[in-house]
Amino acid sequence: MEEFQHSHNELLKKRETFYSEMCELKRYLEVIKQKIELTELDITRNCIKHNKEHNWISERESGPYGDRFFTCIYCNTES
Repeated sequence: MEEFQHSHNELLKKRETFYSEMCELKRYLEVIKQKIELTELDITRNCIKHNKEHNWISERESGPYGDRFFTCIYCNTES
């Protein structure tokens, strides 16, 4: 019985370690997402700074019910 208790406790610790690592990675992923959003905003601002405005072209997704969206030809920002 003592062997079971020891191995069980080790497995519980291992599980807790994995949960902690998963939480850390989720937080790190959120930080990366925020950095991407800020970089996208910088790209948009840089385009407007140098080109004075976006030059939008209309595109449609492939398929019979594809959505229409607009993309700037200078910076590839989608609207």
